[in-house]
Amino acid sequence: MAGDACVEQPPQPVATLDEDAETGVWQAIQAKLAAKDGRRALFLDLFVERCEVTTMVDALVKAPEFVEEFLVDGLDYRAFIESAGLSDALTDEEFKLYREHSMREDIAEGVQMIQEMCMLIGKKVGLSAEDLATTAPPGHAIRVIPKCAYVNTLLPGALNTARALKNQLPSQAQGDEFNPFVSDEAAATFVAEHGAELWDDVQLAVHSDGPIVSSCSGCMRVDFVSKADVVAILSLRPVDLQEQAPHPEVCKKVTEFTNEGPDVLLEVEVGIADLFEEGMLIDGDWFELENGVWLLGSFLQIRPGLRAPAPDKDEDEEKAPAPEAPSDAFEPPARPATDAACADAGGELGDPEL
Repeated sequence: MAGDACVEQPPQPVATLDEDAETGVWQAIQAKLAAKDGRRALFLDLFVERCEVTTMVDALVKAPEFVEEFLVDGLDYRAFIESAGLSDALTDEEFKLYREHSMREDIAEGVQMIQEMCMLIGKKVGLSAEDLATTAPPGHAIRVIPKCAYVNTLLPGALNTARALKNQLPSQAQGDEFNPFVSDEAAATFVAEHGAELWDDVQLAVHSDGPIVSSCSGCMRVDFVSKADVVAILSLRPVDLQEQAPHPEVCKKVTEFTNEGPDVLLEVEVGIADLFEEGMLIDGDWFELENGVWLLGSFLQIRPGLRAPAPDKDEDEEKAPAPEAPSDAFEPPARPATDAACADAGGELGDPEL
């Protein structure tokens, strides 16, 4: 009766599908996803081929790997835009401009395609939102993954590259002829690649650096980003560091972190500051300078840090027994915990119809 209080319904069993029915549903989902956009169709082909996806279970299990690893660091973006018919052959400079303006939008299509795929599968087989949360990209992935993928093509960045050249780190070409702070020819090369204005900012930023006083190697987590006049500052937190110095011939002292510090403040050019999000994880070799600024020497990778590790549960904690499902019920896949937490500020997809 209208106006009556809603009566809570008992939990519904997960849908059961025989092999032929599941294959048909999976094919229908793929057809729906591919029909929306040429880029989505190509992303779907890459997902199925690279991750060897043949079933809906495969699709859910492989979704995090495709979004958080392949889209960030495995996609050949130049080959992608050519295969999708988004551009003709481009020069290196033309491709750099195209990537700057279009890569984030294109990657977002791939993320949204996987989000919608997970929801379609969940709806067809009766998975709960909680079940899907273990494998489907969270809402803010559509913002974080495109940024992470693009900034991955730019790091360690012009400012850190210049500092590494100044300090003659092993990650850069050795010799004064390659050092823009010593060689006019090297400075002209830097200006040609990055622009005179950025070169002026770099010289101001490194003016009071001082020598390297300690170093470490491993993973740092982005806590927050702040912009100044000449540079932007990433405040980082150590997550997983090695015990040895990355290059003892440069600096033997390994940084000793305590509750009192030192703070890890990494300077980057202002133009890329907005690409960093709280929770992103950066792996590389780190060098502390005398003035308290840090230098990213060898950059290894950046990861989105979308998910928090699963909290440890009390082994003695009692749980209510779960209702038994039919033997042929669709089982939600387990998803290993990854990375560090980041607040979900992204939008949610609607409930798609198949």
